[in-house]
Amino acid sequence: MKITKFAIERPVTTTMLFVALAFFGAMAYMNVGVNMMPKVNSPSITVTTVLPGATPEELEKNVTEKIEKEVSGLSNLKRVISYSMENVSTVQAEFRSSKNENEAMNEVKEKVELAMAEMPQSIERPLIQKTNIADVPVLTIVMSGNRSGKELYDLADQKLKNLFTRINGVTKVDIIGGQKREIKILVDMRRAAELGLDLTSAGEAIRAANTKLPGGTYDYDGMNFSIETGEEVSSPRAIGELMISHKGYPLSVREFAVVSDSIKRPTNRSTFHDLKNDRYYDNVVTLNIRKEPNANEVKLARAIKEKLPEFEKELPEGVTLSIPFDNSAYTESAVDDALLNVILGIILTGAILFLFIGDYRTVIIVSISIPISLIASFIVLKQLNATLNMMTLMSFAVSIGALISNSIVVIENIIRLKNEGMPINQAAIEGTLEVTMAVIASTGTNLVVFLPMAMMTSLVGVYFVEYALTISVATVFSLLVSFTLTPMLASVLLKKELKVTKFNRFLDRFFENLAERYGRSLEKLLAKNRRGVLLFVGMMGIFIASFGLLKFIDFNFMPKEDMNCVFIEVDLPAGSSLETSGEYAQKLEKIIMQYPEVKAIQTVIGEKGIMPKGPNLLKIIAHLIPFYERERSNIQIAESLKTQLDSIPSVKALVSANGIEGGLPIAFLLQSENREDLKATSARVEAALLEMEGISGFEANNRNGNRLIRVIPRQEIVTRLNLTVFDVATAINSAINGVKVGVYKENGKEYDIRISHNEGDISDISRIKNIPVLVNGQYYTVERLADISYGISQAQIYHVNKLPTVEFSIMPKDNVSDMEMQDKINRLMADLHAPKSVTVKWAGMAEDMDESMRDLSFTLLLSVVLLYMLIASLLENFWHPFLLLTTLPMAIIGVLVLTFLSGTPMNIMSLIAIITLLGLAVNDSILIYDYNRQLLARGNSLHQATIQSAKTKIKTVIMTSVAIAIGTLPNALEFGDGAGATYRTPMALVTIGGIITSTILTLYVVPSLFYMVKKRKLQR
Repeated sequence: MKITKFAIERPVTTTMLFVALAFFGAMAYMNVGVNMMPKVNSPSITVTTVLPGATPEELEKNVTEKIEKEVSGLSNLKRVISYSMENVSTVQAEFRSSKNENEAMNEVKEKVELAMAEMPQSIERPLIQKTNIADVPVLTIVMSGNRSGKELYDLADQKLKNLFTRINGVTKVDIIGGQKREIKILVDMRRAAELGLDLTSAGEAIRAANTKLPGGTYDYDGMNFSIETGEEVSSPRAIGELMISHKGYPLSVREFAVVSDSIKRPTNRSTFHDLKNDRYYDNVVTLNIRKEPNANEVKLARAIKEKLPEFEKELPEGVTLSIPFDNSAYTESAVDDALLNVILGIILTGAILFLFIGDYRTVIIVSISIPISLIASFIVLKQLNATLNMMTLMSFAVSIGALISNSIVVIENIIRLKNEGMPINQAAIEGTLEVTMAVIASTGTNLVVFLPMAMMTSLVGVYFVEYALTISVATVFSLLVSFTLTPMLASVLLKKELKVTKFNRFLDRFFENLAERYGRSLEKLLAKNRRGVLLFVGMMGIFIASFGLLKFIDFNFMPKEDMNCVFIEVDLPAGSSLETSGEYAQKLEKIIMQYPEVKAIQTVIGEKGIMPKGPNLLKIIAHLIPFYERERSNIQIAESLKTQLDSIPSVKALVSANGIEGGLPIAFLLQSENREDLKATSARVEAALLEMEGISGFEANNRNGNRLIRVIPRQEIVTRLNLTVFDVATAINSAINGVKVGVYKENGKEYDIRISHNEGDISDISRIKNIPVLVNGQYYTVERLADISYGISQAQIYHVNKLPTVEFSIMPKDNVSDMEMQDKINRLMADLHAPKSVTVKWAGMAEDMDESMRDLSFTLLLSVVLLYMLIASLLENFWHPFLLLTTLPMAIIGVLVLTFLSGTPMNIMSLIAIITLLGLAVNDSILIYDYNRQLLARGNSLHQATIQSAKTKIKTVIMTSVAIAIGTLPNALEFGDGAGATYRTPMALVTIGGIITSTILTLYVVPSLFYMVKKRKLQR
């Protein structure tokens, strides 16, 4: 090859080329982002609309359905999900990955503007935001101290939020807990009645009095003047002095109301218990710091932590900042462990090569191909905005053996020709040329299996794009190294003969004896055709039988990782207040504190998960000491805690070791336009799930909400008075929840001004009946205008693609796999005989698993087809590729056997490793087959060529296979702290098991099949 000849004749130029590649690769590595997982383009736009005082039913009809109708017609829309809850409607439009996020945002904004024309005027302007499934906080910071909730919230909102967002890479800061400031105008109901004043007119008058408007510009005497009209209040007290016009007379606000510098009605509260330092904070503010998609998670977290002492100095004395949850610490540990395993793999591979070759110079030549290929690949990865994450690092770990195999094939052939007496420079050129087709073929087989992987469209498939990209780039660089750097170094370093040691002689005798014994055993196999047939039939029989092991191997969608946390979500009786829920939270915290593994407890009262919110909900995170310091896993702790919490009356707890916000492992939907059928079916499903074994916990999103006071206007009265339902509802809502009548500005911040009746006037249900409704200057009480009854409202109304939906989410027990639980649910639904109007669909992770399994099945099939096409093209033969592809079932045997023996569950990572294995397993058969063809071309008989090619290449085959297995061994043994091990270990086991069986069987099955097919052709 010209490129090889150039490299050997210009060693300095070649050296400088690879030094440059290593230098620029190192520079790219230092600037590449570091994340736990690759960034995924999954555009999702959320529309949140507030209608104070509205029930879920009212919001569904008046807000949610209007937005759904407009948004559902957008292009590349995957699904529309909506939640109608008390006071709040949330509509989430999920788009396919091909959709541009900014384009989606603009389209949703346009549609919401159209929908607003049909919504009630009392709604607050919808908040439209981009959301992302991978947008998890980098850091969670807790602010606590001897200050009120209002002061803590103001510090977080006015000071800390600005400080954190100034740090390069921080895109958003979410604030949870604390108390928002609000200026309240509390109207005395009796005094307002005496004056004939209602809240709506009073509010409009106050808004008009507290307004500053532009009056235009005026030119005079060569100067330009701006005209400003009106004045805004300078203090909350000044609101009471505002004068409004009522019935033609001036009236000050303080004559009918009291102005209070107060807080908004709290909807949630945060607490934090630092068990390590024995401190409990019952009123804290939690700040979730979120990063830009391309930011380096680890570096950003370090920068934030370095700034914390500086930020803390700007806070009042006694107010402190702490970090209960640092996602970057786990990411850094996982990345460090993965890098450690890569380095150990390189070292072990080098050591194994020395045992095979016995020449340190050769080991150096071959081993240098790995770091050069890996480091150089960062040049391309940086240009493609890829990051250093679990996927890219796993691709490095899996590809160590593959990267070195090309150089092994080249160097072993060069040494063989040199030992036969050929000059080293000529041996380097001829040896490389002799194996060129085999090396290109093996590289091609590695690459073609990744092409379909890079084209996967499922959500999980998108995660593996960087995996496929990384291993492909590294493989291409390894090909360049094997054709240039390897022969060049061989021509320079192997010129002189080393003194033959006893160890060298031992190695030579060992491999000579091995080759001879192997040759004799192969001769016996080829002596009779039926022996080869029996071997092939036996191998296929074992392959088919090995699938029987699948019923003993668990299958989970994603690995179960111990991230030093246990997550608890709690439903308390409907109607529970924040205060009551807080008392329950303290009881639960006392139980959690009994576990010695718990170092901190973080509680949010008033919400759980991402969407459900309400005063009767709790979200508790128990932060554990590192997993290598405790005897029990977080799964064992979670199951023990679940048993204890289930014994508490009125508490429905869901406990998870792997997070709940991202969804439970198994979820399915019941959908129907017939709400009665949906209600009845979901009740039957819930009853069946309560009896089902293997479930740690489950929840359905059709739970009851608050107690409902139903006000039905009497049509004959409201019609005679020329009133509408809207008028009555507005009067009640204004009295209880108030009406926003403007903002108070202070130090550049704006605070809502809200007018409502004095809380004492509406403190119980009997007084609510007396809320006045002003009609033509005369007051009527609600009780006179309407019939009042009581009931229970829904906590939320859930739609998927505009259809009323009930979602069931299930947490299987630790000894029950995801696949087993799906089978149980399928049997349950089959036995349930649901009405035809009710449809059942998988959702969440279960839906992703179904979609990903279809995607992976197609990818696997396409990879095999592409392998066949590539090998057929290289061999210029339609039938011989089938002989080489028999290595694939051989590899599957080892995969299933080793996975079964190790007791490790299979998951999506295992399936990806199987696809990767396709390209690796076929390489040994290509090497033997290619040399066989060369010997036939030189005039050897078929029998001689078959025996000689196998004997000559057995050392290379064993070396490359052992290098691949040893390179991934550290991942299988979980070296390091163990962070991310559940992702790496299944892939390593698949690779090792598949390589072992495919190598052993390839040495006999492929030569015998080729011999029988070729012999039969010659006999014709």
